[in-house]
Amino acid sequence: MTAEPERQKFVWRVRYARKYLRRRLDHIVVEAPAAHPLENALWICSWQRSGSTWLAEMLAHQRGTRLVYEPANVPDGLVSGDASADIPLPREGDPATFAVVRALRGVERGDWVDQMAGTHFARRRVVKDVRAMALAPSIRTKCPETPVVILTRHPIAVARSKVDLGWTSGASRSDDFATEVQQWCEIHAAALRDTRLANVHFVTYEALRENPQARVAAIRDYALGFSSTWRGLSTDTLDPTRPSATNFRSTTVGAADGWGDLDDALIHRAVEIMRDYGFDGLYDDQPGARSELDSFVHHFRASVH
Repeated sequence: MTAEPERQKFVWRVRYARKYLRRRLDHIVVEAPAAHPLENALWICSWQRSGSTWLAEMLAHQRGTRLVYEPANVPDGLVSGDASADIPLPREGDPATFAVVRALRGVERGDWVDQMAGTHFARRRVVKDVRAMALAPSIRTKCPETPVVILTRHPIAVARSKVDLGWTSGASRSDDFATEVQQWCEIHAAALRDTRLANVHFVTYEALRENPQARVAAIRDYALGFSSTWRGLSTDTLDPTRPSATNFRSTTVGAADGWGDLDDALIHRAVEIMRDYGFDGLYDDQPGARSELDSFVHHFRASVH
């Protein structure tokens, strides 16, 4: 590997650490008693590099909303993306399950989860996780009163971003890329086919990017079915062009995904993996999503019966 990619990865890691330390300075939060019911929390369950921080920031921009950052990382002590490559994703029954539930109840506190709290007096919570997709069905069962948003992004885009950032094992670019796509497909297939994920709002990053205001409004309307506390979430004051706190690669917000720098062999290998798991109805060899995620999930579940 040449020196330039290594230097770029170092720059991204320094940028990550600087933003993390800066956010830690403003994490003191007091929650109103009314904030603790589970229906006053909203959980975003996604994957690394899928736009979950961007979505969480938009949903938490309402005054009095506490953003709880990745509680599933707490039991493993994860505070950086590159370290996550060495620690297996939590599976059902893992202590991370209970960390998420505590966050949804408003009792999980600490420098990591409150680094982006965004308010000093909270009446509701937006909780986001990127390593808890395998836990989603059991968490849904434990917290049926909580609105849940499942957010996906094209696995080729996700794998490309993680490999470029060095958040992989480092075996080789091609093997790391294929491993990321394989793991994405395996865990998403199990989660999306699980009927315990009932009354969940499904959305792709690609759809969110195309029309952020409309998609955030749809999430708000969904959350209103659980609690009136989400009524004040206005889309008029959203600024979707504002880069998220985890935009380490300094990409343009709203810019279309592209992977022209990837070898055709890598793309072909990824498409074969997606096809093996049945995701060719949602994603293919081109950027973008082929269908709405909720529609895809309906047919995806029906295909196993």
